Amino acid sequence: MQCGPVLASSSRVRMCSIMAKYVREIMNPELFAVEPDAPRDAALDYLLALGITACPVIDEAGGFKGMVTLADLMSEGGGNRAADRISNPIITIAANATIDEAARKLADLHAHRIVAIDDKGRAAGMVSAVDLVAALVGLPVNHPEGFPRIDAVAGLSWSPDLTLEADQGEQVPPEPGVLVLIYGRAGSEEVPVWIEHNANLRARIDDMLNLPQDAQAQLALILERDRRHLRFRVAVVSDPGARQAAAEALSADAARRRRLG
Repeated sequence: MQCGPVLASSSRVRMCSIMAKYVREIMNPELFAVEPDAPRDAALDYLLALGITACPVIDEAGGFKGMVTLADLMSEGGGNRAADRISNPIITIAANATIDEAARKLADLHAHRIVAIDDKGRAAGMVSAVDLVAALVGLPVNHPEGFPRIDAVAGLSWSPDLTLEADQGEQVPPEPGVLVLIYGRAGSEEVPVWIEHNANLRARIDDMLNLPQDAQAQLALILERDRRHLRFRVAVVSDPGARQAAAEALSADAARRRRLG
């Protein structure tokens, strides 16, 4: 098992990269679902508002009953409950299953999406065919904008993952916040390799793309070694103290995961 450095502001931690990729790493844990008795019109409005094409039907105990799609809800006839509109077979995959297993299952069943199930049989997240393709070729897996990406460690709302390229940097707001560089490639678990907080996220990305990092040798090494497999995410945080605390919390979590790995 290969290990690489993870840096956060002035502190350094190291984290191991496990040569595997799992459904739980790419699934959207912000799972939107409707109850079986949800009115058909309400379920349709929810899907349209969120910009998604389907959602699971889940009972109060977290049991997965099936998928209901826009086509199901918009079709003529049928009942007035979400459960009455289910036309798709129940397709699930263990959250700890590999990406390859999930892709094979979707391909075998000619399905577009699959619900990830935890070790207690409860719905834990959603994975689409597009998510699986992105993971298999080593690209960032992002989810609809209606689902904020909030981490449990620092409680920050993150941008989608972006490749470390000039045109992607233009999408970053010129605001203060926290920046995380991630190394990821097909067949490997994503590894945060640099964590920092700064006063202008866009300017910092521009610096990384265009200026030598003479004052930070480890960052220079990261950028020079294999930039094509680097991506980044940012979170806007105005308060300086909150920025520093978030970066430290993320670094401490990376160190904890390294010890467990």
